[in-house]
Amino acid sequence: MSQWLAEHVREVVGVLYALAAADLLVALGLVLAHRRRRMACWLDQPQRLVALQQRSSPVWAVLVAVAFVACAGAAMFHLHAALPPAVLLAAFACLVAGHVCRWSWASGLGMVFVGQAVTSGVLSWWDAGWLGGVIGLGLSSLYLLWLGRFWRQQLRDGAAWTTTGRMIPIVRRVGFVGVAGTLAILISGLAGLGAHSVGLAVTWLVAVVVANTTAPTPDAEQDCQVQSNAQPAASLSE
Repeated sequence: MSQWLAEHVREVVGVLYALAAADLLVALGLVLAHRRRRMACWLDQPQRLVALQQRSSPVWAVLVAVAFVACAGAAMFHLHAALPPAVLLAAFACLVAGHVCRWSWASGLGMVFVGQAVTSGVLSWWDAGWLGGVIGLGLSSLYLLWLGRFWRQQLRDGAAWTTTGRMIPIVRRVGFVGVAGTLAILISGLAGLGAHSVGLAVTWLVAVVVANTTAPTPDAEQDCQVQSNAQPAASLSE
């Protein structure tokens, strides 16, 4: 199997790139189509705007599954310089699905894939064995923790009212798991154990589990209440 992959690495990378790009394009296409329907409704029947909310559907679950397959395949070729952008494309597709469907687990997957893209980028352009794994995972962990700090501006009196605000606990948990994985790989490397690839795989698997165990907060429904305030206004305009 490894020999076949070595001989067909270009084809495999091309397929993964195509999957990730198509996944994101379909997700953005669904968002734009829904936006056009809302624009048409706003011009003809504005009172129906509140009812015309984009709901979760099996299509979005399929898009997240495709993104997961693309990133799992990319993890097998983390030393290829073309793969980090492909992982980012799949990550953005998951983040779009998480925003549209209000799926915290999809948003968590998206942030794990963002961290994977940063790590694989370092490993792709600088192959330094376990030290490269430490630097790549460490940089991605610091970046995610910084995002969790920077996104606090999306809080209103400490309450989350946007998608980004609701993702703060998710991104912080993923960042802390990355820090723990970085320390584990560093200790194993100094001890001469090696196997940093296994450490990276275990770290991201744990990050996926931790991100998906983040319980939703009551603040997650605040933006729905803000949108529902448009209904009385639309009724008055009739």
